[in-house]
Amino acid sequence: MSDLRRHAQQTLLIKTAERLGVGVDDKLEAWGCDAVIYSHGGEQRTVFLGRNEASLNHVAFQLTEDKHVAKAIIATAGMRAPEGVLIQASDTSTARALITSTLAQGGDWVLKPRAGEYGLGILMNLADPDAALAHIEAGEPNGEWLLERQIDGEDVRIQAIGRRLVAASIRKPAFVIGDGARDVETLARAHDEKVRSFNAWNRCLIDAELVSTVARQGYELHSVPAKGEEIQLKATANMSKGALAIDVTDRLHPSYAEWTQKLGDAFDINVYSVDMMCTDLSGPADARGWVLEINAGPDWLHHTFSEVRRHDIPEQLLKFMFPSLPV
Repeated sequence: MSDLRRHAQQTLLIKTAERLGVGVDDKLEAWGCDAVIYSHGGEQRTVFLGRNEASLNHVAFQLTEDKHVAKAIIATAGMRAPEGVLIQASDTSTARALITSTLAQGGDWVLKPRAGEYGLGILMNLADPDAALAHIEAGEPNGEWLLERQIDGEDVRIQAIGRRLVAASIRKPAFVIGDGARDVETLARAHDEKVRSFNAWNRCLIDAELVSTVARQGYELHSVPAKGEEIQLKATANMSKGALAIDVTDRLHPSYAEWTQKLGDAFDINVYSVDMMCTDLSGPADARGWVLEINAGPDWLHHTFSEVRRHDIPEQLLKFMFPSLPV
């Protein structure tokens, strides 16, 4: 059984380090957390969870963690982010008025915590103020939330190392294909097992999001889809919720690499991921893309098992951390 104190990314990084001749001082037991000190060429780098590496400074981390501040920096750097408003949940009357006036503009909206990760607390396809307030009350009634316009298109995750775009994939929300025999719940549980086989930290749980997503397609957990029929299980395309990664690195317009570099410069970070919505991957980013989030401590594992093409991210990370390694 997997030790959930150890992230699968760290495990892969350790194996790659040993292959490349990089020293590995594993602190999992001594420190009680997933930390490893890697060494090569007289230098040492401490890495947590296979993602928070030594070049990450605390200011950059805080700026990217705060989605409201991050949007302001993205805009200042000359890139597009979805329009939206900041909701102070503790002021119920003001929150209701702001939510109502915003949703009155029409279209679908997304509600998300100001500081959150792994897609937790996100409510999509929102058009009803009462539904928004109920979601806030059930989540963080005294917290801060962002209400953003929902952007149609493909959900793209870009991975940067040394402020350079090294991989990109479309993330497709968790789904199953009917076989004419098993019901939705059984198919979903099988998908969860598959997801965990790649990364034990990822799950496709049978929760309220799954039930409501399935219901919007006219199904219940005990419905048996026809053979070949695709049933979406989750509303959001987070790998932590069982999404499928499809590599699109070779399909991106060159301007996405430019945006990636500009974002690294704007936030002063070197290893990060960019979440975007794109309506046309082959067209210019400034006309086709919107930046949703910057992740300063990114999960990159899915690029190592993505459909179409896979990337040796751990080797690229170690060579970034240790220039003494042969290229």
